[in-house]
Amino acid sequence: MTATSRSVRRTPPVMTADEAVRMIQSGHRVYLHEAAMAPLELMDALVRRAPELRDVVPLVLHHQERYDGTGYPFRLKAEEIPLGARIIAAADAYHAIRSDRPYRSGRTHAEAVPEMLRCAGTQFDPKVINALLRALEADDNLRSMMISPLPAAPSSALASDSTGALN
Repeated sequence: MTATSRSVRRTPPVMTADEAVRMIQSGHRVYLHEAAMAPLELMDALVRRAPELRDVVPLVLHHQERYDGTGYPFRLKAEEIPLGARIIAAADAYHAIRSDRPYRSGRTHAEAVPEMLRCAGTQFDPKVINALLRALEADDNLRSMMISPLPAAPSSALASDSTGALN
């Protein structure tokens, strides 16, 4: 066995912008701590290599922001976060809750809904959560993908005003 210092073992490999872009293009995840650049530099490198992604960059860049302003990378809050990024964040979280992980089985839809509602207003935009849950409830195709039926939600959770706009 070869001895390796702990600091070397704990040091993540660092990629250049081009290496990170090649990894992303080949379907691999690249975490910002692995890339030798700031988030904006990575997004700039992606757009240079794939200009058709220009409109998507803000959505990818900001999907880790939190509605309450405690997210990453810029601590944007509420409406400062692009709507598409808020939608991606909610959909990604719902998918993560439902998906199997090496350390746990995916949860049912009935288990996911209260978790999404609990995080509305802090992690997620409440209007986006409201719309997501209403879409899951209303769309037969989406509903058929569920393991269990949507539980009855509290009336305040899926409320709309007299015009049908989401609260």
